[in-house]
Amino acid sequence: MILLSLPLFVAGLVWHVVLWVALGLFVAGWTLQFIGHVFEGKPPEFFSDWRFLLVGSRWSFAKVTGKLADR
Repeated sequence: MILLSLPLFVAGLVWHVVLWVALGLFVAGWTLQFIGHVFEGKPPEFFSDWRFLLVGSRWSFAKVTGKLADR
């Protein structure tokens, strides 16, 4: 959800209706992310190191492009 919202924000500069969809996806994605961490019982790793914000998106991209070997 969060990754999908980012290109939609760019499209929202042209089509303003898309901007609201992007904002909704972004907020909903982060809300679900933090709810998951509450159930997990530990804080997100990016609280200690901002580079962890990129780990999930890198993994998702590698999985979609087939560059991530299933282990």
